[in-house]
Amino acid sequence: MKARELASLTAEMNASPAQQKSSSSSGNTSNTSASSDGSRRPERQKKLKFSFKEQKEFETIDDDIAALEQEIANIDAEMSAITNDYVKLQELTSKRSELSEQLDYKTERWVYLNELAEQIENQ
Repeated sequence: MKARELASLTAEMNASPAQQKSSSSSGNTSNTSASSDGSRRPERQKKLKFSFKEQKEFETIDDDIAALEQEIANIDAEMSAITNDYVKLQELTSKRSELSEQLDYKTERWVYLNELAEQIENQ
């Protein structure tokens, strides 16, 4: 019995928020846990919130993305000005590629952090 409860609680914790809402609205009563004396009590719903690191990142990520976009624009302008120096063009292309990867990562983080902020706001 306890193994089943543990498995269902683990599944609930790993489920997405949309799945949790649908399972709770469908009459699922597994939101209780057994205490040491065998009585049941409702589980506390954990409040969703930013970690300290996520909060700091959320506050600065817009500026980071803007800076990366500006650096890429500067490199593009420099590349268009230098058409005959192939060594310099190769260096600029390599640097632009690295910056584009960083921009992609920051953009993905921005999407994640904004979705998390919306979820926190809607609790």
